[in-house]
Amino acid sequence: MKFADMFGRLRVKLLVLALLVVVPEVAYIAYSAAGRRADAEVDAENNALNIVRQIAGRHSEFISLSREVLAGLSKSPRLRGARSADACNALVADLLRLHPRLSAIGTFQPNGELSCSAASAGEPVNVSDHAVFRHALATRNFVAGDYEMNRITGNVGLLLAYPVLGDNLRIVAVAFAAVDTGWIYEVMGRLALPEGSVVSLVNSAGTILAGYPGTPGHSVAGKAIVETQQFRNLAAVGHEGVPRAQGLDGVERIFAFAPIHAGVSGTSYLRIGIPTKHIYTAANDFFFRNMLVTAVLTLFLCAMLWFGSEFLIVGPIHRLRRAAARMKDGDLSARAGTDHRSGELAELAQTFDAMAAELESRDRKLRRVNRTLRMLSASHRMLLRADFEEALLQEMCRIAVDIGGYRLAWVGFGEHDERKSIRPVAYYGFNRGYIEKLNLTWDDTDSGVGPIGLALLTGRPCVVRQGAVEPMYSPWIQMAIQHGYRSFIALPLGQDGSVFGMITLYATEPDAFAEDEIEVLSELARDMGLGVKLLRLSEEATQREAGTNEA
Repeated sequence: MKFADMFGRLRVKLLVLALLVVVPEVAYIAYSAAGRRADAEVDAENNALNIVRQIAGRHSEFISLSREVLAGLSKSPRLRGARSADACNALVADLLRLHPRLSAIGTFQPNGELSCSAASAGEPVNVSDHAVFRHALATRNFVAGDYEMNRITGNVGLLLAYPVLGDNLRIVAVAFAAVDTGWIYEVMGRLALPEGSVVSLVNSAGTILAGYPGTPGHSVAGKAIVETQQFRNLAAVGHEGVPRAQGLDGVERIFAFAPIHAGVSGTSYLRIGIPTKHIYTAANDFFFRNMLVTAVLTLFLCAMLWFGSEFLIVGPIHRLRRAAARMKDGDLSARAGTDHRSGELAELAQTFDAMAAELESRDRKLRRVNRTLRMLSASHRMLLRADFEEALLQEMCRIAVDIGGYRLAWVGFGEHDERKSIRPVAYYGFNRGYIEKLNLTWDDTDSGVGPIGLALLTGRPCVVRQGAVEPMYSPWIQMAIQHGYRSFIALPLGQDGSVFGMITLYATEPDAFAEDEIEVLSELARDMGLGVKLLRLSEEATQREAGTNEA
């Protein structure tokens, strides 16, 4: 089957229409999913930025707490009374146990040499050139440095310094504390970030100071972040931001960052990256779930249309098409035969059946008239050849049945006896004792006012049809039906107003004897009456001639 032919089929068109109906629903689902994705992205960006802000706030609180620890240490009588490095080391070790988030606590001499520390430095350490140490000496105040490699712990961390003043307000030492990046691990554990999320500590140049987790087998420390230019543009004005980019591991994420610490040399930023696949999970689930439901409902709808249309639409249309094809081939009895009692298809089928019934009725009437005309023609030829009355009447009955197509034809004469009986004189066709049971008269009794008696009395044709009968004719049609006749007509035989008999024709159709047919049959009856009269006149003339010859 060609595609154009297949597409032209009604059921395929119904399916296409159903799919077109579903298109707005699919578009709405896609639109809603896109909106949910956009909302989810905005929510994720806001949530990530809020998380960074909260961590930055806690980081500031921790720096403030560390400052108080160093301030307390600088004023501690134990520090001022310590006579040896061991006593100082014991003091700061106790403080470190009380504040586990600090990675190191100790003091530097005014010349920058390490005097005591809770963490072993291994090799001698001198920080006289360190910006934080020098800044603390210059400002005689608390100084927080930058996240960088710590000379004491050997890890990336933040150095905090607080000057220790003697009785004469001269700086006698510089207390320090070190904060490494281990707190990032705590952030990762507490936040329960989605799988694949990353947390990074980034300097103002966009270089990663510490990152968790790193790319497997590689350290991310010292590498530039992928969204460096976006970061620098926002960092230049001290703003927060949420750029989108692929991480060093190739995973697409949204990265939220905010300033976490302003040090001596620059600002450090905390950066959290969340994979976009987790952001859109709910929106994607909504889309695929609704698309699945829509697909299932669409398949169900298509199945209902495919099979239901056969019963509701396609079947009746096919029956109508087959009936039309039969009618085109000449079968006027074809009917759509739909069982539907309402709706456009039912009205179409009913209209078609009514049209077909009307055409069949007209065709049947036309055929009957044609048969009647052929019967009339044959009767005329018979009238020209007939020599005897009995033979004429018998042959006329035969012509009515064999050529006219009637079931039975019989001729009766009205007798002028006491009962005014009707005497059958000729018949042809299917009888089976019907004529003998009639016992007809043409008087004004019950047996005389029947349709056959009235034809003799009135001189006019009388038609009786099944289903459209006057009450007085009911016994006669019931008897006719019992013998297989559905309609009949009684035609008077006579000439010049004188009626001497009738010819009765019987048909098996209930709607026989239309007006055109009755007109032709009346002409036939008049010709028969004339033929009988002529034969009788001829016989009388012959008898007179014979009497004259005898005389």
